[in-house]
Amino acid sequence: MSIIQPIFKREIFTCPYCKKDGKQNWIHLKDKLDKDTKIDNVKIGTILAMPVLGSVVAGSVLSKNKISYKMLSQLSFSVCAGCAGYIIWKDGNRLYPKEITLPEPSKYMLKDAAEIYEEARLIFELSPRSSSALLRLSLEIILRNILNEYNKTLNQMIGQLAIEDIDEHTKKGLDIIRYHGNQCIHTGEINLEENKDSVESLFTLVNYIVDDLIGKKQKIDEQYSKIPHAVRKAISKRDNIKNHSKN
Repeated sequence: MSIIQPIFKREIFTCPYCKKDGKQNWIHLKDKLDKDTKIDNVKIGTILAMPVLGSVVAGSVLSKNKISYKMLSQLSFSVCAGCAGYIIWKDGNRLYPKEITLPEPSKYMLKDAAEIYEEARLIFELSPRSSSALLRLSLEIILRNILNEYNKTLNQMIGQLAIEDIDEHTKKGLDIIRYHGNQCIHTGEINLEENKDSVESLFTLVNYIVDDLIGKKQKIDEQYSKIPHAVRKAISKRDNIKNHSKN
């Protein structure tokens, strides 16, 4: 399932609590507080009484054990219309929760590739450009393992797979990731810092490719291994007879 990344003031995104794409109701404290240096203690008390909020933002809104109006006015909340789960934002940046909503690596992804993929998830908010480059590297590790090739470029490995008649959409996906990974180091060609949606989609695409090139085969092998040994032995004998007859 594709993820709609939570972004400040975005009306609909994937809720980190219920994992559903839900409408977000936005609350900006600067619109709720008095527009002067006096603070309505009743309003502030209600705000700080919200679950976990006090411990999360206390260090930000308190100055010498007094509530800082300036810091408090920088806080906003997005509340999921479906489950009422909320995200706390400070000056437009996500403060809580820190949970990453980008898709986790496929269970069929190689360990080394999955570690690079996880790094791409962690730095996505800070730098979509770097995230895209890491996804390209993750894909390169995957293909080198599949093809047992260590001297070819990513482009050459994709070409080799194309000759082996892989699914057309998988091949296109490979080239999409290669293209974005390459362009992220060239200025003026594609601005990945501004187009986060393009990078978000690459995470799902990498998993799709892994499931197609690795996952499907492993699933079949797992099911085949459950067939009784005697039956598998008979199948092997049948296939050997068939192959000999062709020769």
